[in-house]
Amino acid sequence: MIENVTARGRRSYQEDAGFISYFGEGVLFGVFDGHGGWECSKLCSTEFSILFKQELENLGPKNPSLLLKNTFAKIVELTANIVPGCTASVVFIPAERKKVHVAVLGDSPVVIGTSQGISVSPEHNARTNQIDREAAEAKGAMYFQGYLGMPTQNGGLQLTRALGDREYSFLNREPEIYSLTAKDFVLVASDGAFDPGHENTHLEIKRVVRKIRKGASALDIVERALAVPTYDNVTVLLWRP
Repeated sequence: MIENVTARGRRSYQEDAGFISYFGEGVLFGVFDGHGGWECSKLCSTEFSILFKQELENLGPKNPSLLLKNTFAKIVELTANIVPGCTASVVFIPAERKKVHVAVLGDSPVVIGTSQGISVSPEHNARTNQIDREAAEAKGAMYFQGYLGMPTQNGGLQLTRALGDREYSFLNREPEIYSLTAKDFVLVASDGAFDPGHENTHLEIKRVVRKIRKGASALDIVERALAVPTYDNVTVLLWRP
């Protein structure tokens, strides 16, 4: 079962977009956290599953990582000329449920309960990912107070990887893709559910995980974030076997 709950929060607009798609071969779900507008996240939430299904029909289900890689290549091309941008955190769970296949581009966390504890997805954020930040700087970006930007531009991004964002040529467009076994849950969420400032993300994730393991629902997690309060949009997708 997958729960999908979203809230605009204290903002006057909603830039998050989550989706769930069921196939005979399994279930695909994810979150696109938009910035600078909703156009990129909305487009991705409607098109990603369509592109993934095309890959499934062409290649079959035996190599989920390749399916995700090929779908991301197409979605990168589809969003290349969009000015707003978004993160992308997507999970595919085949029908036999032996493995969870994850693709992450940006800083919307994927948290998986495993037999060893929890697995937290890589964070492509300039504040916390020095390797990605240095790669962006090598492409001409400047880092200042947690944000990356070009010398000729106003404003900047915390992100080191994203879709869309046509004006930010320093961004990495390649997702990190990996697979593992889930014991009790898979959580995909926009960063508004935890720590939009990315100062205590892992501490907040641990607090949320404790609640999940005590029976908390996706709605409970969203309501917790709103009560903190977060000043960001919040979207939570929670899968339990």
